[in-house]
Amino acid sequence: MKSALALTALLLGAGATRPLQDDEAWTELAAIHDEAVSLWVTDIARARSDGLQQDEWPAHPATELWPDFVELAEAGDERALIWLLVNVEQSESQARTAELERILKLIRRAGHAEWVAEALPELVAMRAGLDEDALAQELEALEASDAPRELRVAALIGLAELQLETDPEIARNLRLEAARLWQNSALEPSKETGIDELSKAVSSELRRRSSRWFSAGFAPTPDDVYFATASVRPKPELLFRPMMVALAESGSARARLWFLENTYAQSEAERNQMRAHLSALAEIGLDAKSLASMRYQASSLAAQLGASFVEQELLKLIATVDEADRAGLLLGLGVALCESADDDAEARARGLALLTQVAERWPDSDEARSAAGKRFRFEHLTLGQIAPDFATEDVDGTPFRLSDYKGKVTVVDFWGFW
Repeated sequence: MKSALALTALLLGAGATRPLQDDEAWTELAAIHDEAVSLWVTDIARARSDGLQQDEWPAHPATELWPDFVELAEAGDERALIWLLVNVEQSESQARTAELERILKLIRRAGHAEWVAEALPELVAMRAGLDEDALAQELEALEASDAPRELRVAALIGLAELQLETDPEIARNLRLEAARLWQNSALEPSKETGIDELSKAVSSELRRRSSRWFSAGFAPTPDDVYFATASVRPKPELLFRPMMVALAESGSARARLWFLENTYAQSEAERNQMRAHLSALAEIGLDAKSLASMRYQASSLAAQLGASFVEQELLKLIATVDEADRAGLLLGLGVALCESADDDAEARARGLALLTQVAERWPDSDEARSAAGKRFRFEHLTLGQIAPDFATEDVDGTPFRLSDYKGKVTVVDFWGFW
């Protein structure tokens, strides 16, 4: 099988005999890119299985294709410019700042084109090496202009990002202003109902765009491993997540829950934010739909924030809801305690007790059936425990029991189609 770079060189050589124009140029270059990246992903999987270190992996095809996308971008193709922006980290490290300056120049040339709203948040996120003061001035001018509304929203989000480290309060206000402008709404951030209404609109749009972003920008290799195609756009989260963060900080219960569902903390500051949001929700309570969501978040939250803290807050939350709505959250908390217990026998015992409680208090519920299965798993199917015996037949129809292999190294492979 040809390597990704060999295929790239072959295709580029084949296509160099005639000039390409407009969509034809993009279509052919995008096809070259996608075929090369598909093979590269396969090469990387093979390199990993062979135990090769990252510095021994083949180079990403973007390195070879960079000049061709530059040529298209400078000819005015915004798809090629977006590709440069999304793939700028694949450029030569010593030239990265120069490439960002090139991209910024081309974005400036595009003026108020609608696609610039996608590009700006990505550019600001990648801004290392750019003149931040000059960038801020351009964003301020754009926000004050008669540009399309979403482009002004992007300018506000960019300004907030530039302010985030030096003045978080200004950053939060800019993000709230962006959310109100996006919704074209006069909702006051001091009114909780208004904030929740705005949070619902922003989160719904983010969910819609994220689904569209993946389906339009990713494709599977022959081994069903998805990769970013040449058509992938900047992540919608770059524009919409900052709004949701600001709405959560302003007290929106919906946005607080969204933050807990959509954050995996990378720093202690983020963990503290998550703890504050969880504590606030535990005090005010949640509706039935949100409680169901929290049930499935319990294990992730325990892993990130500490099982004892999450246990304390979820028990407070459980105390605020009706008896009929408690089963799911108790089930989620029981699973979370068992999964995070490690060597903490007391935490594991508390988790098992919660699972037993669910099974006994709501015996005819789906939660009770799930709790029984979870309890069996944690008592019999975790590392270090003796596997439960069972009887079955081998491929030739000969009956056997698992216990027949006691004392021998045994691999049991369960599989099926679901």
